[in-house]
Amino acid sequence: MKIEIKSLNIDKREGSKDGRNYTIRNQFGYAYLPGKPYPTEIKISLENTQDPFPVGEYTLEESTFYTDKYQKLNLGRLVLTPIKAVRAA
Repeated sequence: MKIEIKSLNIDKREGSKDGRNYTIRNQFGYAYLPGKPYPTEIKISLENTQDPFPVGEYTLEESTFYTDKYQKLNLGRLVLTPIKAVRAA
C-alpha cells in the first residue's frame, strides 16, 4: 500500500484527564487504497519525541500488522519505508 506525505505539519493536542496530562501528535498523509479512484486522507500517530515523516512516498511495512490472542488481524503503529525514486537513465 502506498502512503504519501505532503507536509511536515503536525496536529498537536494537549489536555488533562483524571489529573494526568496528555499530548496527541498526528501527521496527515494519504493512503492509496485498492479500488478507490483518489487517495484517502489518513492520520498517522506520532510519539511525543518522534520527528514527522519527511515529505515523500512510502510503503506500509508488514510488521504493522499483527494478530491478537484471538487470531484477529489488527493494525499496530504504522511502520513506513520510503519508496526509492527511480532515476532516469
